[in-house]
Amino acid sequence: MNARRLNEGYATDTIFANCKAQDGSPCAQIYVGVDSKFVSLESMQSKSQMPRRLLIFIRTWGAMHFLWRDMAKEEDIKAVNDILRSNLAPNRFSEPYNEHQNPAERKILDV
Repeated sequence: MNARRLNEGYATDTIFANCKAQDGSPCAQIYVGVDSKFVSLESMQSKSQMPRRLLIFIRTWGAMHFLWRDMAKEEDIKAVNDILRSNLAPNRFSEPYNEHQNPAERKILDV
């Protein structure tokens, strides 16, 4: 509850790779600072680990002003909403079929 506060909002999305990461993970959750463009990757074994990776991000770096995400099923669940609510970080969503609105989508191409 006493998480450090970041001075910006973050965008997030799930990345899938053609090959597995060094730890054997087939996917990762990317967090991109909207202003600073800081990137953090949290490896995952499956998309269902997204709430746990969000907690790890908040414990490691701090709580964001808001979390910008798309309407993916693994990102729009009660556990994620409860984490954001407890850290006073509201949701921001991209419109359906408008991936260009989420800054994390563009950063995926760079990563």
